[in-house]
Amino acid sequence: NILLFDRQVYLLRQIAATVLGGSDRAADSQGAQVEAQGSSLKGDAEAASFMMNSRVLFQGATLMLHTSESPYPIATCSVRDVNTQFSVTGKGTDVVLQIASLEMMDGKGRTFASSMGNTSSADAEQQLVVLKHRTVAPDSKDHPGYDSSWDLDFRSLVLNWNDKTIALLVEFGEEALRNKEGGEAAPNTSQHVVNSEGKPVSSSREGDKAGAEVANKSAENAVALKAKLKMQVTASIQLLSAVLMRDGDGVAKLEMSALTCKYELGAHGSKTTGKLGNFVVEDLSRPDTLFQEKLGLRDTSRSVVEFELSTYSASGAEHPGYDSMLVLEMSSTRLVYMKRFVDELRAYIAAEPLISGIMGKTASAVAESAKKAAGHHRRGQGLAKVRCKLVNPLVVLPVEDSSEEHLVADLGEILLENRFSTEGEKRIEHFEVGVKAMNLQEGGKSYLMEAVDLQLTGNRLLVSDGASRKPLDVELQISDL
Repeated sequence: NILLFDRQVYLLRQIAATVLGGSDRAADSQGAQVEAQGSSLKGDAEAASFMMNSRVLFQGATLMLHTSESPYPIATCSVRDVNTQFSVTGKGTDVVLQIASLEMMDGKGRTFASSMGNTSSADAEQQLVVLKHRTVAPDSKDHPGYDSSWDLDFRSLVLNWNDKTIALLVEFGEEALRNKEGGEAAPNTSQHVVNSEGKPVSSSREGDKAGAEVANKSAENAVALKAKLKMQVTASIQLLSAVLMRDGDGVAKLEMSALTCKYELGAHGSKTTGKLGNFVVEDLSRPDTLFQEKLGLRDTSRSVVEFELSTYSASGAEHPGYDSMLVLEMSSTRLVYMKRFVDELRAYIAAEPLISGIMGKTASAVAESAKKAAGHHRRGQGLAKVRCKLVNPLVVLPVEDSSEEHLVADLGEILLENRFSTEGEKRIEHFEVGVKAMNLQEGGKSYLMEAVDLQLTGNRLLVSDGASRKPLDVELQISDL
C-alpha cells in the first residue's frame, strides 16, 4: 500500500533513482513477492550460445493519490498479479509482462476503472494485459522473417468517466509537475566531448566539431540500422468501454470491441492492417428516448471497419509511383442524429479538461500534418493512392426523442478511389466518387427518394510549369431524381 502526495512525487522519484542506482541489495516489501526461478548460464564453445531466465511476480499494489490541501485520497488505484518474465538465449531475447486486473476508485468510493480479468487464473486469455517483446538474432536458423516483434493483447476495461474525478486527477498531475519543475536543480552545462578517436577535446570550437562529428556518425548508423531492421507489431483490444458522467449521472456510453492491428516494417516500406469489430454510442441522458443507440453496426456479425495501409520507400526498386496506399471498407452502420444529444456531447467534451485537451492537441497535429501533406501533394510528393468503400450507411432523423416519427436516409454504396498517370512531363491525378442506390424514406412508410445514383469524376495536374494555373476538370452525372 502506497500513500502518495503530489508534493512527494519528485522526491520519491529521486529516492528511487538513488536506491536503484546506488545499491545492490534487494529489498523485500510486504505487498510483493519476488520469485527468482534461477539464472542459468550454459556455455557452448562450438555454438557460442547461452541461456538466462528470470521471473518477477508482484501479487498486488495499491496507490492512493492525495493533494496537499486534502487529507482524503482523490483516487485509489489497485493492481493485482503483475507477472514479468525475461529470457535470453543465443537466438535472441523474450520479455513477457502480464497484469491480471486493475481497479481505480474515486474519493467517494465510486469505481472509476475496472477490468474483467480473472485474478485467480494464470491463463494469458484471462489477463487484463499481456505484452510480449522478442528480438531475434539475424543469423538464427529458425528466423521468422523479422528481427524484432511486439505483441500487445488488451482484454476488457470499463471506465466510469466522471468529470469531477477527472478534474481532480488533472489538478493532481499539474501540481505534481510544478513541484517537479521547481525541485529540479539546474543542469550541469559542462560537457565532456570526445573526438572520433575517443580522446577528450579541450576548446569549445573543437568540442563543437567533435560533437557534430559524433552526431553525424550516429545519424548515419541509425539510418543504416533502420534500413536493415525488420519489425512486426501486433495489438488487440477485446473491449474498451467508457461511460461519460456528469455529477454522477450518465451522459453517454462509448464502447469499442474486437480491435486488431498488425504492423510490419521492412527495408523498402511498411504495411499496417487491422479491423474494428464494432463501435457503439449510447444516449444515457434521456431514459425516455426511443433511439438509445445513436451509432452502431446494423449487422453485428461483421466488422465495422477493415483497412490496409502500405508505405513505400522512394529508393526502393518496387516503388509503384506513389508513396502510400490506403484500402478501407466500412460495413453498414446506423447513425441516429439528434441535435440535442450532439450539443450535449459537445458541451461535455468542451468542459471536461482531459478529453478537450487531448482532442485540441490532436486536432492541431492533424491540421498541421494535413497542411504539410497538401503542400507535398501539390508538388507531386508524398502521393497517396486511396480506395475507400462505405456500404449503405444509414442516417436516422427522429422528429423528437419520444416520437416514433422519423426519416431514414440510406446513403447507398459509396466508393472513393484515385489513380495517377504521367503524360510527357505532366503528372496527373484522376479521382472518382460513386454513390449507388441512395434512398430517402419516411420511417416504415413510403419513399421520398428512391434508387438515386451519383457519379463524380475528375482529374488535375499535380505539378505545373508555374506560368499557367493548375486546371481541375470535374464531371458530375446524376440518375433520374
